[in-house]
Amino acid sequence: MGEMWNKDCSYINIRLARTVNSASKPLIITEFPEYNVDTIGNLLGMSHQIDPKAKLLLMLPKNVEIFGNFTEIFLYSISHELKTQIPKNNQYKLQTIYAKNHEMLLGKRVNK
Repeated sequence: MGEMWNKDCSYINIRLARTVNSASKPLIITEFPEYNVDTIGNLLGMSHQIDPKAKLLLMLPKNVEIFGNFTEIFLYSISHELKTQIPKNNQYKLQTIYAKNHEMLLGKRVNK
């Protein structure tokens, strides 16, 4: 019998891409503190579904400065460390858009 493809990791990519594509000038931030096959694979899959207007920023957990004029900033599969750093800035808080296993998969930086 052949192998069965398990779409558990990437089934939500279309919904995530639609959310990002609904913004006029979106930025997607994700981090790579260590090599993670699931994050990289899902991000590559989603990158084929997002509009070219969306910009992608890959960063290390300590780097939270964002430059540019973006209407919406999305956070994809970020660490607990970064989740706690962003609300420390009094102007912003995090809003969970999609979660998986009670963990934020896609979030959005919003004004307080």
